[in-house]
Amino acid sequence: MLEIAANGAIAVSYDLAPANAVGSLSEAGLSVLAPGGTDEFRWIGQGPYAGYPGKDRLNEFGLYHLNRADLRFQGNRRETELALLTSAGGAGFALSMPAADVAVERSADGTLLSHNALIASPGNKGTTPEIAIPLDASPRVAGAFTLVPVPGAWPSALARWFGQPAAAKDVFKPFYHSYDQ
Repeated sequence: MLEIAANGAIAVSYDLAPANAVGSLSEAGLSVLAPGGTDEFRWIGQGPYAGYPGKDRLNEFGLYHLNRADLRFQGNRRETELALLTSAGGAGFALSMPAADVAVERSADGTLLSHNALIASPGNKGTTPEIAIPLDASPRVAGAFTLVPVPGAWPSALARWFGQPAAAKDVFKPFYHSYDQ
């Protein structure tokens, strides 16, 4: 269900269940495709590294900022309460929700921002994940979040939390090319 407020905020709620599905899921939820130029990802939640069930011990709750070119950009961020995907000038959108799993992924068309209702742990080469999501158990995929447009001139609360809009500093890009990026 979508509810659009006068200020442009979109309240999204979903409740889905796979029918006659086989196999397993690595993650499930809803995604939003952000256009090119929205290269700055800021969030309040666990970080600075991607986190998954059983693989999040190096993360701490806090405020974080990564650029799309950063090697650490892609992946799931746990216990995220607010995520911003903006241009260096600050224009873009915010994803607000109770603490949840939120993932970012580079795409040829832009950046994919996902609200993950279900997430499995990563597996190792030749092994299945420690925490799996089998589809034959008909898992319920449900969640809610609010998508809020963010202008280039940020409201005072965003500026107080994240500072003024700017490109991320110290982008970690140690390789000319990475096979999985």
